[in-house]
Amino acid sequence: MNGSIFSNDTMERRISLIAGQRALLVRTILPLVLWTFLSASLLRAEDLTLTDGTVYKNITVTKVDPDGLRIIHSDGGGKVLFTQLPEATQQKYHYDPAAAQKFAAAQEAKKRADLERALKQSSEAAAAEAANPTPKAAASTTTEPEKKIWARTIPDKILQMVKGDLVFLDGNKFSNFDEQKLAPVRYYAIYYSASWCGPCREFTPQLIKFYNEFKPEHPSFELIFVSSDRDESGMLQYMRADTMTWPAVRFSAIPRNSEGKRMRSGISQYAGNGIPDLVLVDAMDGSVMSDSYNGQEYLGPHKVMNDIPKMVK
Repeated sequence: MNGSIFSNDTMERRISLIAGQRALLVRTILPLVLWTFLSASLLRAEDLTLTDGTVYKNITVTKVDPDGLRIIHSDGGGKVLFTQLPEATQQKYHYDPAAAQKFAAAQEAKKRADLERALKQSSEAAAAEAANPTPKAAASTTTEPEKKIWARTIPDKILQMVKGDLVFLDGNKFSNFDEQKLAPVRYYAIYYSASWCGPCREFTPQLIKFYNEFKPEHPSFELIFVSSDRDESGMLQYMRADTMTWPAVRFSAIPRNSEGKRMRSGISQYAGNGIPDLVLVDAMDGSVMSDSYNGQEYLGPHKVMNDIPKMVK
C-alpha cells in the first residue's frame, strides 16, 4: 500500500532486528545477573558445620573446587573437602564425586611434579655451588643477622633449600642458627603455622612438649618452623610467646606473592592447603614419610606427631 509507512520487507527487517537485540540482551545481561547472584551467595559469611561436628564460624567461601571449598574463617583459612560436609551442603555446591576424584588426582600429580622439580633445582644449585664456591661477601651493614653458609659432607635435600636462611629465637630477637648442628640430622619435621591461626595456637603447645621430650634423645631428628604470619614481628611474637626452641626459616627468605601470602616453592613445596600443617621428611632424598594431608584430605598434624616416634630411628 502506498499509504504505509513501511513496506512488508522493511517491517520484517525491523522485527528481525528487534528480535536479535532481545536475544543479545538475554545472552549478555542474564548471565551477568546470574553470576552476580551466585557470587553474592558464595561470598556471604556464614557458619559451616562438618560431619564430625567441627564448626567454622563466620566463613567466607572464596573458591569452589570440584573436591571441596576454599574458605576463610574467624580462626584462619584453608580447604574443606566435600567428603567432610553434610549431603545438603554437597548438593548446594553441586558436588560430583567422579569430578572430585579426577581433580584430586591431577592436583596430587602436580604437587609431586613441583616437589621433584624443586628437589632437582636444589641439587643442581648445590652442585654448582660446590663446583664454583661463592666468594666471601663483605660484612653486612643491615640489622638482619648475617647469613652463615656451611657445606655438609653428606646429602641433605632440606638443608639445601634453607641453606643460610635458618634462625633461632635468641631472647627478644632472631640470631643465625648454627647449621653444623644439623650434621647428624636424617629426619626433618616441617611445621607450617601462624600466630593468627586458632587451631595452630591450640596444637603448637602440644608439639613443643613433644619436641622438648623427643629431641634430646634423637639427634637424628630436627623440626623447622615455616611461618605463615603476616610479618616478621608476628613471627617473632609467636615464637617468643610459645617459647619455640627449634630453628625457623627467616621471614624474609620465605617465598611470598605480591599479596604477602606464602608460596609453594622451596621449603614450602611440602605445604598443604591450610594450617596447622606438619610434614615429616627424609633429609637424604627429600621424600615425605608422613603428612598432615592425604592428597586433598586433611588428616591433621596430630597424625604426623604420632608417626614420628615410629619412623625416626
